[in-house]
Amino acid sequence: MRQSPPIRHFPPTRPLPRIAAGAFFVLLLAVRGNPPAWWQEGDLPVIDPTAGSNNQGPANIGQAKWMAMRALETLATLDPALAAGIRDKLTLPQPKPSAPEQFDPAILDFTIPPTLPADWQDRQRAPLLIGQLKAIAAPFYDRLHVVATDWLDHESADPATQGQLQLNGTRDPNDPAHFYPWSADPGDDHNHAPATIGQLKAVFSLRFETIDADRDGLSDLWEMRGFSNLDQTGIGDPDHDGLTNLQEQVMGSNPTAVGIDADSDGLPDDWELAHAGTCAVYPPLLNATLYRRQSTEAPAFLSNDTAAPVNYTITLSDNMRPGYSFLDSVTGGVPFVWEEIRWTGTRLAAISNADDLSQAVGIAGFTFPFRGSDFSQVYVSSNGLLTFGEDCTAYNNTTLPSAPPMPALIAALWDDLDTRTTGDIYYMEKSDRLIVQYQDVGKYGDTGTYTFQVVLFANGLIQLRYHTLTGSTTACTVGIQDATRTLALQMACNAAYLTDQMAIEIRHESAFFSAAPLTGTLPAHSVAMISGVFQSLMLPPATYDATLSIAHDGGGYTPPAINARLRVLDHPTTVALVKPLADGTMLQWNALELRATAEDADRLERVEFHDGTLLLCSSSGPYFSFYIWEPSPGPHSFVARAFDVFGTATDSAPVMFTILMDTDHDGMPDDWEAAHALNPNDPADATQDPDHDDYTNHEEYQNSTNPHVVEDTDGDSMPDGWEIHHGLDPALDDSHLDHVFPQSEQCRWRGWKCRRPGRGRGHEFRGMAIWQQPAQPGHRW
Repeated sequence: MRQSPPIRHFPPTRPLPRIAAGAFFVLLLAVRGNPPAWWQEGDLPVIDPTAGSNNQGPANIGQAKWMAMRALETLATLDPALAAGIRDKLTLPQPKPSAPEQFDPAILDFTIPPTLPADWQDRQRAPLLIGQLKAIAAPFYDRLHVVATDWLDHESADPATQGQLQLNGTRDPNDPAHFYPWSADPGDDHNHAPATIGQLKAVFSLRFETIDADRDGLSDLWEMRGFSNLDQTGIGDPDHDGLTNLQEQVMGSNPTAVGIDADSDGLPDDWELAHAGTCAVYPPLLNATLYRRQSTEAPAFLSNDTAAPVNYTITLSDNMRPGYSFLDSVTGGVPFVWEEIRWTGTRLAAISNADDLSQAVGIAGFTFPFRGSDFSQVYVSSNGLLTFGEDCTAYNNTTLPSAPPMPALIAALWDDLDTRTTGDIYYMEKSDRLIVQYQDVGKYGDTGTYTFQVVLFANGLIQLRYHTLTGSTTACTVGIQDATRTLALQMACNAAYLTDQMAIEIRHESAFFSAAPLTGTLPAHSVAMISGVFQSLMLPPATYDATLSIAHDGGGYTPPAINARLRVLDHPTTVALVKPLADGTMLQWNALELRATAEDADRLERVEFHDGTLLLCSSSGPYFSFYIWEPSPGPHSFVARAFDVFGTATDSAPVMFTILMDTDHDGMPDDWEAAHALNPNDPADATQDPDHDDYTNHEEYQNSTNPHVVEDTDGDSMPDGWEIHHGLDPALDDSHLDHVFPQSEQCRWRGWKCRRPGRGRGHEFRGMAIWQQPAQPGHRW
């Protein structure tokens, strides 16, 4: 049990509510008679473990009884019913102890016998245990909760406790509105541990005090109300509103939510109050959660609540990340610029009248940095590729990264281009860039032409410029990949993307967070908005932190740095099995096709097919399928597992498939044959018809019928098998179509009866008959 709280009294000028008798009966005890020395002595507050030795001394049974009886007397003068209810609880007969946490009720007997037994006083001097203290005090709190509910309201509103009601760990499990001033944790107040004088005082003050058991500057009640735990710290700021938990507690604001902004200046009112008269920035944390290639705004607010204007400067750090990203003119991120070099550049003769060739171009004035290496030479392919380290003549474009032998490359318009009929390729080096221009180049098997440029800047910047594209652009690849063939940035592959007068800019290092303006003057008592922008670029999924520091020339307070945090998410992968689409069965000796569809905005790496824990196949697409030849009999659980470029695995819903054993290869499962008295080792029984209904055993299996029972679904006296084989509907009574037949027809019987109703009226049949036309000579009815 934690140490007890100090005894407090109402201020003299404050009106005493009705329930104050219960909450402050100690005040009346002083009027009725002086309390004993053990009650008056001791250093306060008694909740402090370092308090004087009197409060740390052990309490005894007699002291607890004395306190309880004085409390009842005092309550009876103000609210007899309240006191009577408590007294009834105290004097109720109690069961014998059945567990270590229970106590002998005789020791809590409040009756003073007329003749004191010899050991009576010794029993009163026996040490008071924590459990006994709880047993004596609990009825007081129970009745106060029920009868004097405004007592609890008063405790919560008392300014002496800063409006905080101390729950101190224990709620009634049957009524959460009931609180007790002791902990339910046996680790610090085991019921058999001795109680102290301070604990006795705390309990019988009938007060809920502000207790900070973990000594973090926050009252336990405040932490429990706000967070349902005591795990917070005074300097914490879980809602990121610029106010610490300690500030929120003092101001009475919500520590888990940003406050109201009544004047709509971007600053919560409680934050403005806490930072009055200073230069400060809000909020202390800017954060965003994005998928790759997304952006969002996150403003910050600089407040100057001083009497003089200030000049400020913002510095950003840790906001740049290596890793390529791109912008294009379609979204407005980069303008389209064309530098014509057809008349001034050098024509690359080897690839200007060729198909599937590459030519080296040296770079004299600088080295071009690309994916961690510097290059003084680039290979220009006639198929719209620039490669590094080795040439490439591949004409069949793929997704990026592309497997070996593809080298590090820039795919401006990777397709099967052909300059033999039309087109030329030029280059020109300038002081800070190399320009390669494809002019009116054709495409194999197409009549369109393509004019575009690839520009390599000395600082690593890449620009792709598309002037005029009259041919199809939905069958090419646009992007880059490194020499390891594991990292790539793809803008398009076999999809509509490129247009005339379009530009793409690829950067090798980009800022995932930016802010503006970085400098300015802020008038006195004013607020300026700093526009922050997060861009996820092509960053791998992770959390990225940048710092925004603000300096100013005003006096005094320097705003703390702001953290700008970006969380980049992995795009979700969708994957589904489309073959088989649903649970089912299949005979062995056949082939089972597994086929899946999968998509991921970050790019799929591969799709695997699994049978339970067994890996069947891995496919890198573009079509994800796999054939299982003669799968083993038994149950199977098929799953398609898709992996994205970051290695994140996503499973399809499983499809449960059972392969049925068919030993004799007759198209009927062994179990079905055995159940219907057929031979699983004899393939000849598949064509037999033991019930003579024109359904073979194999057809009976296919139609889920019994090979030894004649089925007549529609009740028209014609077996289902016979009707199926003769173009009739076994589910429809079509006997009226078979009622009258010409005498020239012949009937071949199979054990059914035929009757001749009347001369000249033909024949009516009941049973199965196979009709033949015309009648054969020599046969009779």
